[in-house]
Amino acid sequence: MSNIAWSEQELANAAKRVAESMLTSFPSPSECEHVFSDDFEHSMEILRKKSKRRVVAHKIWQRAAVILIVTILSVSTWLTVDIQARERAFQWIKEIYESITIYLFNSEDNEIDHICYEPSWIPDGFSLVDNYQDSDYCLRVYANDTGEKMFSVEYTLMQHTSMSTTAQEYSEVVKVDINGIPADLYIGNETSPEKALIWVDEANQVVFNIQGNISNEDIVHIAQSLILSIPTK
Repeated sequence: MSNIAWSEQELANAAKRVAESMLTSFPSPSECEHVFSDDFEHSMEILRKKSKRRVVAHKIWQRAAVILIVTILSVSTWLTVDIQARERAFQWIKEIYESITIYLFNSEDNEIDHICYEPSWIPDGFSLVDNYQDSDYCLRVYANDTGEKMFSVEYTLMQHTSMSTTAQEYSEVVKVDINGIPADLYIGNETSPEKALIWVDEANQVVFNIQGNISNEDIVHIAQSLILSIPTK
């Protein structure tokens, strides 16, 4: 080990020279220009919409927190023993705001970890173009060969989470059945052709959300084909 004692100023000067050397090795901004593919831009747009919905829902829940806490405390025992009552309570929460439908969950006894679902059927010509997952959340994005048609499969554990849809984005809500579980299919309007299918698997404590600009039949078929798979590391 060297016995040379370096002063703080000498160390600062050395660090500055190293930083300057690293900066000069980087390419100029003009050399870094890149045109992203339509598939990538569409995937980012899906993520931006999801992020925006979460921010709006978070603000609303901040304003409604006191009302919700009082309500949950007053009916907590009732909800733990009556599944139909739980469904009615969710409907009551969904009816609080006309512009936004919110699914709120708070299940502290969820012991499921590293969930991983994937569709066993997707429309012809589609393939996986983006994928993100962790121990309790997953987002898969699929697109066709041209990138004009896309859909995403999103799911998360019912543990301290929420999922929302903005009513203005949809013109109609249709009740459908996903392997015996009731689901809401939100159909797009003139300004937004996307559709969203949301359902809650209470037995496995998982919330699903499929969105895309594909047909109603295909979205339902994809949902019905979801199966558990081995999670990727």
